[in-house]
Amino acid sequence: MPSLLIKQIACFFIGCNQQGRVAAHERLFDKPMGMYGINNSLLVSTRYQIWRFDNCLAPEEIYQQSDRL
Repeated sequence: MPSLLIKQIACFFIGCNQQGRVAAHERLFDKPMGMYGINNSLLVSTRYQIWRFDNCLAPEEIYQQSDRL
């Protein structure tokens, strides 16, 4: 009987908070294959999907100690 192997890889989004300390956010993706950043967007391709992360905050706006959302 064949076994099913599912690969999930964690991507960390790293930046600084308002106190100047390192802030990291973890996100799991199913077999990430590529990443591309343009303007205020980040695109991540996975096995079956393309994820698009857009910054929803206005300039100088802060949400939970982050300047990107």
